[in-house]
Amino acid sequence: MTKRREREMKAILHERQGGRCAAPCKDYARGLGEKLPFKLMELDHIDPNGTDEICNRQGLCGHCNKVKYNHSNEYLMNRLREKWEREHFTLFSPEGVVRKRQVGQCSEPQRPQRQHRPKYRGPGLIACMAGFLLSSYWYSRR
Repeated sequence: MTKRREREMKAILHERQGGRCAAPCKDYARGLGEKLPFKLMELDHIDPNGTDEICNRQGLCGHCNKVKYNHSNEYLMNRLREKWEREHFTLFSPEGVVRKRQVGQCSEPQRPQRQHRPKYRGPGLIACMAGFLLSSYWYSRR
């Protein structure tokens, strides 16, 4: 496929999808993909063994395209669902969903992390070489 035709196909898909990724990577619960500028949208085959026609193409963000690779759309959706379930925790009651919250949220304040300080490594290579040369000169004069 020529670059010009691919660019035209990308423009059509970008407009058709409203400038969003075809997969619900941004907000899985609402089914919204990430809002993408035209340059960052990547063309992908819906059916990996299908044709290069526009009916078998979709626009994905770079992350979703890498996750999907050469698999089906179902594989991509399962991976995104698993990721969303790991990040969100839902409490259920007999009436239905009570509330949703981030798993990472905790009421205790976090301890500040230790600041990294470089270890003292000694005098350095130049000082060691200078000491070696001076000592070898001193021993050779004896």
